[in-house]
Amino acid sequence: MASVSEKKAVYLEWSEAAVEAERKGDYAAAARAWQRAKLYATGRNYYWAKDRIEFCDRMMKKPFRGEE
Repeated sequence: MASVSEKKAVYLEWSEAAVEAERKGDYAAAARAWQRAKLYATGRNYYWAKDRIEFCDRMMKKPFRGEE
């Protein structure tokens, strides 16, 4: 089983990939990365990843004006 520090490192790696995908407007890739990050998240990071997945899903369905 992975140690806490290993889990945190994996969470950070996937969350950074998710943020980069969001910046590029690739919400499908971002949602997948957040899903992976969530597997390694604890505490509020788990809920943050969950909320970001919901945000990305929403953006894929109904983007903000100017992001279509």
